Amino acid sequence: MVKVLLITGSLHIGGMETVAMNIARYLDKSIFQIDFLVYGDTHYEHEDEAVALGGNVFHIPFPHNSPFTFQRNIRSVIKENGPYDIVHCHNLFNCGLAMVAAYKENVPVRISHSHTNRTKELGGFVRRIYENYSRMLMKRYSTDFFACSQKAGIYLFGKDFPEYGFVLRNGVDPTKYNSSEQERLKLKQSLGIEGKKVIIQIGTFDPVKNHLFSVQLMKEVVKKLSNCVLLFAGDGEEYSRVKEAVTKDGLEQNIILLGQRSDVPQLLSISDLYLMPSLYEGVSLALVEAQTSGVPCIVSETACAPEVVISDCITSISLEVRTEEWVNAIITCVNKPRCPNSEENVVAHGYDIREIITELGEKYLDRLSQEKKKREVME
Repeated sequence: MVKVLLITGSLHIGGMETVAMNIARYLDKSIFQIDFLVYGDTHYEHEDEAVALGGNVFHIPFPHNSPFTFQRNIRSVIKENGPYDIVHCHNLFNCGLAMVAAYKENVPVRISHSHTNRTKELGGFVRRIYENYSRMLMKRYSTDFFACSQKAGIYLFGKDFPEYGFVLRNGVDPTKYNSSEQERLKLKQSLGIEGKKVIIQIGTFDPVKNHLFSVQLMKEVVKKLSNCVLLFAGDGEEYSRVKEAVTKDGLEQNIILLGQRSDVPQLLSISDLYLMPSLYEGVSLALVEAQTSGVPCIVSETACAPEVVISDCITSISLEVRTEEWVNAIITCVNKPRCPNSEENVVAHGYDIREIITELGEKYLDRLSQEKKKREVME
């Protein structure tokens, strides 16, 4: 049995966490055992499923206070529950210390994985020092470098990433996006939105997702299209702030905050438009899901990676243009018909999660074999 430890930070419902969960869901369980390492004591939505799939979930303190304690905690998990064949870290700059810990515990395969493509640096001088130090550790101690796109790989690992890195697409299971008319009607009734035009935005309530901009847009949209509602699916640090903005603008009847949801395919099936005005993205899994469902999409240019355009559903708009242009586009697109042949597009563009994870399993085994042979030669 090949033992894999996925370091995810949490098992919250989110894009990166869904990618990690898909590894556990679709890898061959007769060959691989998938465990998770997360931060803090909170028991998040995916944890029960991770255990049901045959894995363990290990909790350690958050890494903020002491990087050395963080590294020591990772080593303890590996030492007490291993030996592990593969440590695959999904936590951006925390990957550096995780790779050192895995190296010191003699884990043969050590993978750093980039899930984002920032368009600007965040934080001050000390933060930049930490990020550069982490990049150095990743380069030195990782055996492999994964990313959701070439741009995401270049952002975290450097401009030469295309020469040595591996792009692992954020995929979906296209068979899960077919709801019946009866199911759609039942869901609309439960939400109290029968007869409404439905816009949806899915994602963590983080400043980069630009929820407050969406609230501004809806304030103008409902002036021209009163029977329109916006569904926010997700949770996070900006949730209370967004909720206050909705109340302040008197939009409680037009914007519904759903919180975390596990029924994204069903929510997309009742939606007339998917909205994503993010400041930046890597390769958005939610955008792939929206196209799989055939929903017309309006996306900011900074969030619309070329790799993620797998249909004719997408309208891309700059965040620098006037709000009026966004509003007009929303009113036009919300009345468009759904896009056809969405399942075929997913498979044709390489976003079928079953094929993606099969390829990953082969990659795991190939690299593990290579590293074991290297060790035999050295011994």
